[in-house]
Amino acid sequence: MAPGCIVAYLDPKDASGFSNLTQWLLAIADTLPGVQFTVQLEATDVVDEEKPYRYEYLIYVNDIDVVEDQKIESLRSLASGLLNKSDWNLFRSISFDKKPDFDTSTTPPLDMQLVQVGMAPNPEPSNIADYHNWYKTEHMPFLAEVPGWQVGNRYEFLRSVGDKAEIVRPFLAAHLYDKNNGLGGPEWRKSVDSEYTKRIQRSCVEPNHRRTWKVVG
Repeated sequence: MAPGCIVAYLDPKDASGFSNLTQWLLAIADTLPGVQFTVQLEATDVVDEEKPYRYEYLIYVNDIDVVEDQKIESLRSLASGLLNKSDWNLFRSISFDKKPDFDTSTTPPLDMQLVQVGMAPNPEPSNIADYHNWYKTEHMPFLAEVPGWQVGNRYEFLRSVGDKAEIVRPFLAAHLYDKNNGLGGPEWRKSVDSEYTKRIQRSCVEPNHRRTWKVVG
């Protein structure tokens, strides 16, 4: 069994976002196997050509390896009258960290902040090993010290289904923070300004793809 998630970027035809998608969203849990829970997210960053989606439906699954592309395509077909386009990026879980008292079995509270960063380290085995070591031994411990940090997930990209309108990188880190948090503050700066972090960034073959969101459902 390989836990994972599906990052489903959605472009609703209706300007109200998720409001007119309720019945279709319910069909997702009935169609895809092993859905644990889902999160509705709205972008808090600037939507542009490289970040064209304003809405994301984050789907946590027990076993990403049993999710079939055909099932996703059937859901896309079902939503043809509701969406202009959609990207479904499938990821396998690498690591999971959280505050001891945070309940990850249900949808996070409204207005919590999610930061997702896609990275593309040089694919040479030594560089990938260094990337994993950096994240585990320095970056994750630093982020856990940021006020308001609650959960950190890291994933390996498997494949995309859909319109492929938005950038996706080989590795994705997703960190959940309280609405009031220390992002941008000294603890956060420590996580991005270290010499180890700068070395990892220099090893990347493409720029990071960073998105920020708030929980809306």
